[in-house]
Amino acid sequence: MTPEEYDAARVAEYGKYVANQTIMYNEARAYNEGDAVPVSNVERYHYLESGLVRLVDEPEPVPAVQEPTPQGEDIVINPESKD
Repeated sequence: MTPEEYDAARVAEYGKYVANQTIMYNEARAYNEGDAVPVSNVERYHYLESGLVRLVDEPEPVPAVQEPTPQGEDIVINPESKD
């Protein structure tokens, strides 16, 4: 295999998908968000169908907006204090 053929094969394998989030495999980190993910693993583990990866040319997913945790009433330790 020539260097050019090797580069073309590498681009074909790693140039199509990117991780949307951290992907774990057997409790070990396999890919970080934004990492290139090889086509063979995407197909084998169904990462695209699971939403774990996207095509390189697709925009990043918009993160879900988390509502702030509601706060209760202020706790008054000594209501008679004039502080």
